[in-house]
Amino acid sequence: MNKSWTFTSSQWLALERDDGRIERVIEQAPNEGTFRHELLKRCKRGLTETHLWVSVLTKPRKSRFTRVQRASCCLSLLLTTMFANAMFYKLDGKSEQVLQVGPLEFSWAQVVICLKSALIVAPVNFVTAFLFQKGASDTPCCSKAKWFIYVGWFFLICSCAVSTFFTVFYSLVWGKSISEQWLSSMLISLGKDVTITEPTKVLLIAIFLQGILKWKKSRPEGPQSHETAKSSPSKQRLWKIKLSEVEDMRKQQLKKQKLSLLYFELVVYVLFIFLVMVLCYGSRNKYQYPMMKSIRDGLPNFEKVGAVKQ
Repeated sequence: MNKSWTFTSSQWLALERDDGRIERVIEQAPNEGTFRHELLKRCKRGLTETHLWVSVLTKPRKSRFTRVQRASCCLSLLLTTMFANAMFYKLDGKSEQVLQVGPLEFSWAQVVICLKSALIVAPVNFVTAFLFQKGASDTPCCSKAKWFIYVGWFFLICSCAVSTFFTVFYSLVWGKSISEQWLSSMLISLGKDVTITEPTKVLLIAIFLQGILKWKKSRPEGPQSHETAKSSPSKQRLWKIKLSEVEDMRKQQLKKQKLSLLYFELVVYVLFIFLVMVLCYGSRNKYQYPMMKSIRDGLPNFEKVGAVKQ
């Protein structure tokens, strides 16, 4: 009876990465092969491959769904979200029970608008991403795959152009209050898509695929023949690498890691400073300084006034 075991490792087996080891002792975890373990593994892989925003940076090298296509889908999602939120704002009237955070105002009506716009935006961007993924998949007919990519680009350009055109025309007739409410709704929609919609999509797809896989494994199968590999990979070519070359690869990889960490910390720091400035200075009244200046000019000796002695 043929049996198989699965061992997973979260460490590199490469000379130029991590600690440079190519031999490891990997033990089977207690929860190896369980539904929960496989589900978590699929969710982790799904976040790096199918999460539209995260996959722009973490795209697998083997994927033909390029970073340019993924970033273009993000741009289409942003523009269509702006247009969808703009359609639900009236030219008169203000939202009640407003929560102000810096210069932005949030209300329950804006949350409802975000949900409505999500129902409109989701199908458009799903079709665009599906066309690119279909064109990037390995198909016997290469011309057919190219046509999927061409149609995807055409659909993406049309959605971006239409959304930009109508958003600009909506903004021409808005006032300051409506523009701020629209901006806050758009930010809510964007944040919801990044933190809720996309991770939920990844989780549901992982549960669905893992459920199907578990159902197939539970079905009785007939005898299977396992062919033995005719030739094993050559190990000699690995040891032809000189030690100096290995050290150079390790140093280069270390530089890349330090540079990536530097960029990440810089982006986080800039975002933190931006949020602090928005929260601290966004809610200030613009008439505070002129009022204080007029008081000081009217009372030139005001700073000489001291406490009354009893």
